[in-house]
Amino acid sequence: MKTLLSFSFDESYRYWPKFIESVRRNFGIDSYCGLALGLWRNPIPPDCVPMQEAADLFGRPVVQHGAFLKTLRNHGQINDSTTILFVDVDAKFQRPFDAEELRLIEGVGVNHYLVGPNRIHDRPELWGDEAPRVLPTEAYHHEYRGQFDRVPVFNTGFLAMNAMTYEQVYGRALNFIHNYGHWFQHHAATQLFLCAAMWELGLRSLAAPLTLSAHGHCGTPPGLKIVDDEAYIASDQNGNVRLDKVAYAHMLCGL
Repeated sequence: MKTLLSFSFDESYRYWPKFIESVRRNFGIDSYCGLALGLWRNPIPPDCVPMQEAADLFGRPVVQHGAFLKTLRNHGQINDSTTILFVDVDAKFQRPFDAEELRLIEGVGVNHYLVGPNRIHDRPELWGDEAPRVLPTEAYHHEYRGQFDRVPVFNTGFLAMNAMTYEQVYGRALNFIHNYGHWFQHHAATQLFLCAAMWELGLRSLAAPLTLSAHGHCGTPPGLKIVDDEAYIASDQNGNVRLDKVAYAHMLCGL
């Protein structure tokens, strides 16, 4: 079974050079493939494939919901049994995955997905928690009737899923975006519709531990420490503080 790390960016996105540097430092060339979106004036990075047909959703080229899957198939990067780990680029990899983390990622089966939390709460976040953050329009306030109230919302900037399952999710997410995309103005609404698609399909979520993926979009996760511009999770080990370096540090440090 193959696992492929993938990510996307256009030439103007300022985070991509440092991100790709962190990927190259921590992963073998055969284990990842980037997608260079749109038209480029300069040559695309050698470990990426071009994708000019990225959809412009909410004002930005967005492929996270699954639009990249056809491109990866056409370039021979994935097959039906591939586990895809798709991540955001406003981040850096601080270290390779350890053996336990690899087993967790590679063990994501059909009808499951591995994902990071949106915020750290005593309950999962729901659609109603996230929707106000992504610039709802007047149409949303007039038309929304609670149909997505039970949708759990995760940080899909770190998302592992079987390729066939991801293709099913993509079809459902496209349908939601076609019908309800006018409800929001911010590109992060793609995350809402992606979560809604996984929920409607009845997929089971698996939580990524903070040492595997942590993000700072909604404030600093509890226990996070920044040491020499790197992110660690601090835990108490019999009275001694243990610092575990976060593998995928998303909007935390060193960008």
